[in-house]
Amino acid sequence: MYQKGRISEDKYDTEYDRINNELKAITEIPMPRVKRPVEELEAILCEDWKNMYDKLSRENKRAFWRSLIAEIRLNEDSSFVKSIELI
Repeated sequence: MYQKGRISEDKYDTEYDRINNELKAITEIPMPRVKRPVEELEAILCEDWKNMYDKLSRENKRAFWRSLIAEIRLNEDSSFVKSIELI
């Protein structure tokens, strides 16, 4: 609208700042973790997930693991995995 001259530069700047502030506020709100039922996780991992996983792009592989794992905790010297928290 600004480029077509339908709103002023001041109006554009004001609206731009308002929207950016809303976006910042939204991204700062922590999303609650919703635990999946164990049966759902078992179903995903019992299927032919490995074959499907091998066909995924790097980004989709990351999304796959992030959809299953909430947190990985290491021991004090980071030499082994202490626990894994599933989503």
